[in-house]
Amino acid sequence: MIGGKKVYVGSKDTNLYCLSVENGEVLWKFPTNGGIGSSPTLMGDKVYFGSYDSTFYCLDRHSGSKTWSQKVGDRIVSSPLADGKMIYCGSNDGKVYAWERVGGNLKWSFQTAGRVWAKPLLIGAKLFIGSLDRIFYCLDSRSGELRWSLTTDGAVYTTAAASGNRTVVFCTNTGSLYKVHQETGKTLWKKSLSPIYSSPAVADGRIYLGRKDGRFQCLSAENGEEIWSYTTAADIRSSPHLEGKTIYVGSYDGRVYAFSKNNGKREWEYDTRSKVYATPSVAGGRILFGDMTGWFHALAVKP
Repeated sequence: MIGGKKVYVGSKDTNLYCLSVENGEVLWKFPTNGGIGSSPTLMGDKVYFGSYDSTFYCLDRHSGSKTWSQKVGDRIVSSPLADGKMIYCGSNDGKVYAWERVGGNLKWSFQTAGRVWAKPLLIGAKLFIGSLDRIFYCLDSRSGELRWSLTTDGAVYTTAAASGNRTVVFCTNTGSLYKVHQETGKTLWKKSLSPIYSSPAVADGRIYLGRKDGRFQCLSAENGEEIWSYTTAADIRSSPHLEGKTIYVGSYDGRVYAFSKNNGKREWEYDTRSKVYATPSVAGGRILFGDMTGWFHALAVKP
C-alpha cells in the first residue's frame, strides 16, 4: 500500500515495514507475533492491517507507533477495507469484523462457516465478501445483517470487483467467474475457466484476471467472453494492477509482466528469479512489489 512517498508492506518475518518509495530506506518497522500475509490499508494518518498472531492493528502511519489493536479468534489473512468511520476485515475464525476506525471498538461481526481470506468490497451500504465455505455474502455495512447470500461451486479466496450496472464479479477456486446483481445476488452469468486465486480487476467494460494454469485473461464484462489472453510459465496468484493504458501482474514463474490493456501486447517483463504473489503498485515513477524470498523491488516505469 502506497501513501505519498512511502510504501507500507507486511512480511512473513512478522514485521510491517514503512519504506521510502525513492530509495527503499526502512523508515520504520513494527513487529507483531506472527507473519503478515495481506496488504495494509491507509486512511488519514493511520495504517491498518492484520497478522497471523490473530491481532488486528492500527498504527500511526508516520511513526509506526500503535494506536490500538484487537484480538480475533484466529490468524488474519484478509486485507482490510477502510471507509468513513469504519474498518472491515475477515479472519480465519470465519468472521467478518467491523471496527470503528477511531478507538477500535467492535461495531459488529458476522459469522460464516469457513475461513475468510478475501478483502471486502463496499458499494454504498452493501459489503460484499466471499468465504471458504463456498458462499458469497452481501451484508449491510452498518449493522452486519445479511442482505443475501449465494452458494457457489467453490471456495471464494479473492476479492470481488464492481462491474457496472449494479453488478459485481467474483471468482472461485474451482475456476468459475460469476457476475451477479448487487441487490438480489441473482447470477447473470457464470464462466467456467480454471482454478483462480487472483482477484479480478474491472475497467472500461473488461475483466482482467490471472489463473492457476498461468493464463492471464481479458474478458468482456458483458458476457464473459475472452478478448485476449497471455500464458505465463506458472501459476498467477498476483492480482492485476491497472495504471493508464497498462496492466501489471506477477507470476509464479518469477516475472512481473506489463501488458497493453487494449490488445494484450506484452510490453515488457522483469525476472525476479522468485515467485511473485504480490500485486504490483505504481508511485513516483516506480513499479513496486515484493517477491516470495523477501526481496522488495522498485522498477522504473517505462514511458
